[in-house]
Amino acid sequence: MFNDAITAESVLLDNDTDGESGVVDLSLTESGDITGDVTGDVEPLETVEESIGQVTGSQPPQFDEFHGETRDGVPVTLEKVITSTEFDGRDGTARVTGITPSVVVFDSAPDNAFVGEDATIEFDVLNFRVPNTWFPQPDDTPLLERDEFAIQSHQVDGFEERIQQIKEYRRSLRTATVTLTHSVNGPVDIQFDHASCTLQPAIWLIAFVQGVFPAPVRARITAVDGDTVSWTYERWMTTWRDDIGHAFSGGRIDGANDVRVFLDHGYDRFVERAEQYRYQRCISWYLDAMLSDRTVNARIASIAAGMEVLAERYAAHDETVGSATADKIRNLVTSLNVDVDDLAAFSETFEDTSDGTKEYFYSNSRNFVLHNERDDMPFDNVFTDYEAAITLFRRVLANEFVLDEERDRYTSLLNLSPTDALLNARLRRGGVDNSRFYRVRDRFLESEDAI
Repeated sequence: MFNDAITAESVLLDNDTDGESGVVDLSLTESGDITGDVTGDVEPLETVEESIGQVTGSQPPQFDEFHGETRDGVPVTLEKVITSTEFDGRDGTARVTGITPSVVVFDSAPDNAFVGEDATIEFDVLNFRVPNTWFPQPDDTPLLERDEFAIQSHQVDGFEERIQQIKEYRRSLRTATVTLTHSVNGPVDIQFDHASCTLQPAIWLIAFVQGVFPAPVRARITAVDGDTVSWTYERWMTTWRDDIGHAFSGGRIDGANDVRVFLDHGYDRFVERAEQYRYQRCISWYLDAMLSDRTVNARIASIAAGMEVLAERYAAHDETVGSATADKIRNLVTSLNVDVDDLAAFSETFEDTSDGTKEYFYSNSRNFVLHNERDDMPFDNVFTDYEAAITLFRRVLANEFVLDEERDRYTSLLNLSPTDALLNARLRRGGVDNSRFYRVRDRFLESEDAI
């Protein structure tokens, strides 16, 4: 399934020589790869010496760009191309045997700009789980809607099977299409660029909620003012990241309709504050912390890094916050009104003393991992702190995008807690003594904070 083609095209390349032009058979796969098999004569764009230098490492790799057209006469541009080259030692010539572009653009659109017209752009997306709902929703239900644009999502055929494939093989796979309709004045390239910029914040917020990054791999302008276009403007692209996170194997943190509500509440705040508050970097660390094939030490280090990125940005706006990491974490958690009592109780390593910082309850595990401050720390202590710390990270990010008065509209996203069953299952799978976990759990359940 991963190597099956979403779509394929044969492209006749431009050739300045009198010989027969080469043909590239392009394919965009279900896992988002672009492949190009070459037939005929395609001359390299660099000299033999430059090619050899790149192969031997004496020269840095360089990207090429090729132009041509499809069998139907649609102009094509292959951008950021890496070529495979075959050398003939007898006459010192070379020919291209394979082409791997990062971007392919098919463009037979008119040159004129669209003014006051609605353009519809459809994206094929990897790793996107269409929002959960209590009741079936019609296909035209918006995922996110503003005066300037509307975004809808649709499952592809075999959606559930594809999700299972992602879980089993921990590889990205196409699962949905996302359609964006907007009214922007400008030609087709402006339409695409604006649509991509509009979609990006929604993609990042969805990545946080589902723990896996959705990656658009193909975009097409399909309609203008609701009428199907007679021309082509289509891009294949491998330029979006596609962090697999927990590959949908972990418990979902979004309840019925939570994704749509979260996008509605958080989108504008993300757009306004993303650069200043480093949201993308924070969510990137969160996705790293969800990778189950990494060690627990590495995952708790990712949580610590993500928390400290956002804590640093909050502290930069308050001169009263101390320079210590604990001061910055406390300021972040209290500023966002995040409850930590249950998490501190859940942690085995936190010492509830007069100088303890319960907002930074995982500090002993964090320092053990990053600074080797202790000779040893039991694995289950670190794992318990990981479960509590990632819950804290989720609460912080959720509260960052949802105002207090909006929180009654959620079923699960704002009711996050360490999962005893998940922790127990993971400890069993790791062959670890569970006795310490049960002591932690029992202590938490007996505490006033659990009541």
